[in-house]
Amino acid sequence: SGIPSRRAPKREERFSRRGDRHQDRGQGPSRRRSIQDINALLTEGSSKTARRVLALLSCVNLVNYLDRQVLYSLLPLIQIDLKITDAQAGRLASAFMVVYMLAAPPIGYWAEKHGRKFWISLGIGLWSVATAASGLARSYTSLFIARAAVGIGESCYGAISPSFVAEHFPAAKRGSVLALFSMAIPVGSALGYIAGGAIGEYWG
Repeated sequence: SGIPSRRAPKREERFSRRGDRHQDRGQGPSRRRSIQDINALLTEGSSKTARRVLALLSCVNLVNYLDRQVLYSLLPLIQIDLKITDAQAGRLASAFMVVYMLAAPPIGYWAEKHGRKFWISLGIGLWSVATAASGLARSYTSLFIARAAVGIGESCYGAISPSFVAEHFPAAKRGSVLALFSMAIPVGSALGYIAGGAIGEYWG
C-alpha cells in the first residue's frame, strides 16, 4: 500500500492532453486562413497587374461555367419549345463537350507557340457571340451549331487561362492563386443551374 501508483502520472498526462486538445479546438477558427491572410498572399511579391489579371479572368471563368450549365437546367423546356426528342437533347449537351475536347489540345499548342493573349481574347469573343446565337436559335440545327461554337470559344479560354494567370505570380504562390481561380468552377456551375431555373420559371 505504501508503493506509489504509477498510473496517476499517466492519468494526469492523459487529462492534460485532452485539455490541450480542447484548447486547440477553441483556437481553431483563429488558425484558419482569414481574408487578411489571403490578401497578404496575393499582394506580397505580386504586382497590381497580376492581381488585376487574376480578378478579371476569375470573373470570366465564373461566367464561363455559369453559361456552360444554364442549358442543362433548361433542356426540358427546350425540348417542348423545339419539339425535339430525348436523344436530340442529349446531343445538344454532348455537342459542347465533344467539340471542347477536340479543340483544346491544338489550341493550347498554338497558344504556347504564338502567345496566349490573342487566343484568350479570341475565345471570349467567339464564345460570347455563340452564346448569343444559342439564345436566338429557333431550330434544333441552329442551336446545335451554336453550342458547338461555344465549345470552341470556351476551349480557347479554358485550355490557356490557368497558365496565363500562373505566369503572373511567383512560383511559390501559384498553387494558392490557381486554387482561388478554380473556385469559379463550382460557384459558376451552381449559379448556372440557379439562373437557368429562374429563367425557365419566369420566361418559360
